[in-house]
Amino acid sequence: MRIKPHVWIIIIGSYILLQFLWWADLINSLYQENIGLKILLNPDLQTVLEEEASSKTLMVYSETAVFAILSILGFYFLYRSNKREREYIERQNNFFLSITHELKTPLSGIKLRLQTLLSRKLEAEKQTQLIKQTLENNNRLEELIEAILYTKSLDNKDINLNKSQSNLSQTLDQIIERFKRTYPAEKHHLLNYQSQTIAIAHDSTAISLIVNNLLDNAFKYSKPEENGEVTLRAWSEHKATFIQIEDQGNIIPKEERQKIFQKFYRIGSEKTRTSKGTGLGLYIVKTLCKLHGIKIKVHNKEKGNVFTLQL
Repeated sequence: MRIKPHVWIIIIGSYILLQFLWWADLINSLYQENIGLKILLNPDLQTVLEEEASSKTLMVYSETAVFAILSILGFYFLYRSNKREREYIERQNNFFLSITHELKTPLSGIKLRLQTLLSRKLEAEKQTQLIKQTLENNNRLEELIEAILYTKSLDNKDINLNKSQSNLSQTLDQIIERFKRTYPAEKHHLLNYQSQTIAIAHDSTAISLIVNNLLDNAFKYSKPEENGEVTLRAWSEHKATFIQIEDQGNIIPKEERQKIFQKFYRIGSEKTRTSKGTGLGLYIVKTLCKLHGIKIKVHNKEKGNVFTLQL
């Protein structure tokens, strides 16, 4: 059976600490024996020698404690680094599993529909339907590729924001239009949009990407058609502007709220997952919020999750 690296770190670290204690005890015993011999040879110096013995004992165990603490800290940071690396590798593996599925599914759909169009004589209405479905799959591929490329640009710090004083409501209106183009008509009524007229300096492209990803996330994971609507609202209060996306779906556990913003991270296992995604959307959201100077908070209500952006 292969022992994992972090187990080796614990075993070796424990062994070294025990060795420190053993050597400290051994050195102290040798000091005490030496002092004992000196006392036998010079009984008149017993008090001075006993004080020297106490001093030596204190010195030995103090130095042992310092080395032990430094060793514990070293092994702790080594263990934490190894743990982070293991988690990152696991997230990468999940990403490759999900990206394989995300690429194969629309490609298979495009291929099947094109083969159908080539091999059969269909009515014009059916042809139009198949072409629309093919374009939807193509758009899904484009969005996936754009997300990967945009993530790479964020990692390379190639993104420059251009903030300008403009109406935030217009930016949100454009997001709603995009939502209506992207999602089927039967889902349009599930988005509850509430906004004031707000003039604020912002990068409209960055805000659009942030809100679009949060809306996609809400509709992807919370299944509003089963649990209720998704609410997008914006308002100004105490010289700050807030954008909030609230769903009524599955609650994100408290211990997962920071992890969901990590690159490639998705709650659950890719081997049993049914929802599509790559684990890049919320990473893009968090990184853009940091660049834009936006505070993002996540909490849940009795039913559902609430993402709040503070500009």
